[in-house]
Amino acid sequence: MKSLMIFLYYACLGRVLISTPRWYSFGGMYESLRTAYQLAYCFNKKLVFVYPKNHVKLGQEYTAFLNDELCYLENDSVEVIGGYGSLISCVLTKWVEFTRAIKYTILGKGLYKIGVGKVICKGFLGYSGIHNGKKVSAMFGLTEPVDFSRVYSNAVTFSFNDKQKQLLSKQLKNIGLSSDSKFVCLFVRDNGFEKLKTTGGSVDSNANISRCYDVVRALVQAGYKVVRMGDPLMDSIEKLDGFIDYAHSKHATRLLDLYLYMNCSFWIGTMGGARFAPMFFRRPCIVINAVKLYFSAFCLNADDIFIAKHVFSFEKKRFLSLKEQLNCMDELPSFSLVNEKYIYVENSGAEIYQAYIEFDKSRNNDEFDWNSELQNAFFELKDLCVKKFFYRQDTGGWIDYEVEQYHHLRPKVSPSFLENCWDYGPYLQKLTNDYINRKRTADHG
Repeated sequence: MKSLMIFLYYACLGRVLISTPRWYSFGGMYESLRTAYQLAYCFNKKLVFVYPKNHVKLGQEYTAFLNDELCYLENDSVEVIGGYGSLISCVLTKWVEFTRAIKYTILGKGLYKIGVGKVICKGFLGYSGIHNGKKVSAMFGLTEPVDFSRVYSNAVTFSFNDKQKQLLSKQLKNIGLSSDSKFVCLFVRDNGFEKLKTTGGSVDSNANISRCYDVVRALVQAGYKVVRMGDPLMDSIEKLDGFIDYAHSKHATRLLDLYLYMNCSFWIGTMGGARFAPMFFRRPCIVINAVKLYFSAFCLNADDIFIAKHVFSFEKKRFLSLKEQLNCMDELPSFSLVNEKYIYVENSGAEIYQAYIEFDKSRNNDEFDWNSELQNAFFELKDLCVKKFFYRQDTGGWIDYEVEQYHHLRPKVSPSFLENCWDYGPYLQKLTNDYINRKRTADHG
C-alpha cells in the first residue's frame, strides 16, 4: 500500500516514469533498463517497473531473460518506487496487460481514436525502452527531440545488497575468482548462439573466438584472469592458462553474470546482446568486428575503442576502405554476413591484439596519440553520412530512432586500424590479395 501511495503522490506531480524491460532479448533487457534509468535520472523522475506475464516466462523459444537479481540492485541516483512484486508494480502490470489485450479490438481502436489511448500510454516507456521519438519527447514535456548526449553524460551506478554479497562470495570461489581478482570479460558471439533463436537469424556480429587467443595470453601475462561470457550453446574452445570458460560452466548464475559484467576491469567483444551488459554498468570496452558503424559500436565511454569488420566488395573485387564503408553504410548487409554487393570479413588476430595494446597504453598515458586528425575525419564523415541516410530533411525527423539515440557517440577507433584502413592503400591491398588467394584455394580444395 505504501508504494501505491508514493506512486500516486509523484504521479500527481508528473514525476513518474513507468517502464517495462524488453523481455525477448538479452541485450534488449539491458538496453531498455539502462535507457529507463538514464532518462529518469536526467529528467528527475521516479521509476516504476512493470512485468507482464510474457516477460517472466523462462524457457520459452524466445527466452525471457528478465533477471530477477537485476530487479534488486541498489543505486543512489534514481529512486525506484516499489519493486518486483510490489503492489504498485502488480497493479500497473495488470493495467498494461489489459490495455495490450484490448488495443486491437473494436473497443480498443475506438478508445485510441478518441484519444483515451494517449492517456493510457502517457508516461509509459514500452518494449525496447524507446521506439517513438516524438512520444518520448512529449513524455518529458519537450518540444524538441531528447538530447541523448545529455541523457548519457552521467552514468547511473549500481551496487549489490547484503544478501547478494553473501551469495557472491561462494559463487566466485566456484569459478576460481575472489572479490579481489583482477579480470576481463571476453564475449565473442558465434554460430552456436543462433540455436537460441533470440536474434531472428542475425549473424552479422558473429566471429571466431580463436582470433582472440593472443589477447587472452597477453592479458594473463599482465596478471588478469579472462572470463568468457555467453551461453552453453557457444562453440567450445581450447583450454588456456588463466582462462575461465564461464559460458560453459555449471556454476554460472544470474547473480554471478551481473557481478562479472559490473566489476570487470574492462570488456572485450563483438556486438550482439551481451554488448549491452557492460554498457549498462558503464565498463570500459574494446569492441571488435563492429558492424553498423552509425551506432559507433554502442560505445558510451569516450575512451572506449573499436575496430570494424572488413567489407569485401564483389563489384570492386577488393576490400572497402573505412571511408568507403561510411559512404555506403545504407547498402551494407544488415543482420546477415553477405548480400548481393558485399560480404563482411572478420578482423584478424593481429588487428584485435593491436587494438588491445593501444587500449592498454591509453589507460596509463593521458598523452596517448590517438591520431586526432584522423579520428575527427572519421566521425565528421560518419555524422554526415548518418544524416544523409537516416535523417529526413523534409519532416525533420529520424528514420531510425535507435540511430538518433546513438549517433552522437564518439569513442575511439583503434589508431593503427584507422591509419591502415581509412583509405585504400598497401594494407588493404595485401588483405585483399590474401583473401582472394584463400578463397581460390578453398574453391579448388
